[in-house]
Amino acid sequence: MRGIIPKISLSCLVLLLPCIALAQDSASLTGTIRDQSGAVIRGATVHINNTARGLERDLKSNDDGEYLAAALPPGHYDISVTAQGFRRYQANDVTLRVAQNARIDIPCKLAMSPAQSRFRAMAWPR
Repeated sequence: MRGIIPKISLSCLVLLLPCIALAQDSASLTGTIRDQSGAVIRGATVHINNTARGLERDLKSNDDGEYLAAALPPGHYDISVTAQGFRRYQANDVTLRVAQNARIDIPCKLAMSPAQSRFRAMAWPR
């Protein structure tokens, strides 16, 4: 019985080592998506792309407007955010380093609908 506990402990340690090593070799990206008034935008789509590695990840912002992309390999990323009624946000060549917990808060601007565009064009007669 005495020999079993050390063997189980050693087995657990061996199984956890790759997880620990992976956590040290990765980075994370988090932030809050807000509109121009500062209100959070829930359900926005966050697209993260590392073309050098062929890695793409799509996320949704939660009820607090927050997003989290964990366990990303270090490298250069393009980040885009889309939400209904808002202009697309784009950040290119964002660098993530090993063990970095980067924070990028995203400001989204309201999109102008075609109806608003026509109204404004008609509002300025000559």
